[in-house]
Amino acid sequence: MTQQLRSRNAVYTGSGRGMGIVTGLVTSELRVRFENIKRQWRSSPAGGADSRQGPGRFNFNGGKVFLDLTLGVYILNTVEPIPTHDLSIEIFAEVYGHELLHVWDCIDILNNWLTSRIETEPSVAQYLVRGETYTYGRSSESIAEVESGFYAYIQNTLQTEVHNLFAVEANRRSNLRDAPAEYDSVQQRLNDLRARQINR
Repeated sequence: MTQQLRSRNAVYTGSGRGMGIVTGLVTSELRVRFENIKRQWRSSPAGGADSRQGPGRFNFNGGKVFLDLTLGVYILNTVEPIPTHDLSIEIFAEVYGHELLHVWDCIDILNNWLTSRIETEPSVAQYLVRGETYTYGRSSESIAEVESGFYAYIQNTLQTEVHNLFAVEANRRSNLRDAPAEYDSVQQRLNDLRARQINR
């Protein structure tokens, strides 16, 4: 779990983050993926059709752009259920159930929240929605180098913009799920179950 917390590309939600008691963790990684990035962007040399040098002009032709969401659910082995101990199963279910609420939030953000807002993000609106021309590269580069560099650049630019939009909302919802008033009830149920387990 510590390794997951150190990763730079994931968004984290998890029980008890605000209290310093992390028993579970949900990671989410959202990726922008073009169906065929080379075919979906029309390129032409900025210096004219015969030019073999950069810079290049790029316009989005349309086509499918996917948002791939990868979720990971991590739970400490201290709450691993033991099939023959019913209370250990209840403890695990309590923790796991809370983490699944974070999973549900991430899926809901992708399906219902993000889709209505993504087209207003600056780069998405400018280059994918309105199809404006993007000039990229230097005259010292061949047009092949310019194209290769552009595909990596536009992918990263859109990835960063969409990821940041998703992350802000995911963090907002995570803070609501793990607010002290909300998490206290989860922690109290866990404490009661553990007390019953110890007193058996």
